[in-house]
Amino acid sequence: MEGNWKVKHMNDKIQLGREEIICLLQDLGDRLLEKGVYAQMYIYGGAVICAEYQLRETTFDIDCIYTDDNIRQQAEIIAKKRNIQQDWLNYAVAEIVFEDMYRQDKPIREVRFGALTISIPTARQLLAMKLFSARLGISNDLDDAYKLAVSLEIKTQYQLRSLLLEYFKKESVIKRNKYEKNVIGRFINTLVERLSKL
Repeated sequence: MEGNWKVKHMNDKIQLGREEIICLLQDLGDRLLEKGVYAQMYIYGGAVICAEYQLRETTFDIDCIYTDDNIRQQAEIIAKKRNIQQDWLNYAVAEIVFEDMYRQDKPIREVRFGALTISIPTARQLLAMKLFSARLGISNDLDDAYKLAVSLEIKTQYQLRSLLLEYFKKESVIKRNKYEKNVIGRFINTLVERLSKL
């Protein structure tokens, strides 16, 4: 799969399907192996929902945190080689994981690609992270949250709020709602309304 991939483009970014995600991670792991660098990466968001849970078709990036900066360096090389977006590995999730979350589940499994070990989070944790991000209209967060909630048989506002507080600091939730005009509350209300139509 060298060069340009025949996948859909949007806003100058290539959408990555399950096959592309796996191929990129394999390439990354193989490059690390060539360098003798063994590393671990925790992945989140749409990439996991697509590649592991298969609840969506594509994503623009792989949200992650990692243990070795060689990962970033090799990811940049891969982006140039395959002519894809430089930020196909997205590290922004680190702020939420380290600043706002107070617990993470034990990964449901680990997958080895060359010298790279990938940790896969639970669907419950992914849903909690979608609830905290609470992006309406500008992302796939609502669709992702809906599909995760259905798969977990979660339907009520109480269940969703309880789940959110299982993983996120109460003060972080209050702060985000305060400065973003009750964004989490609005997101949960919209999600519950959609779930009520099942």
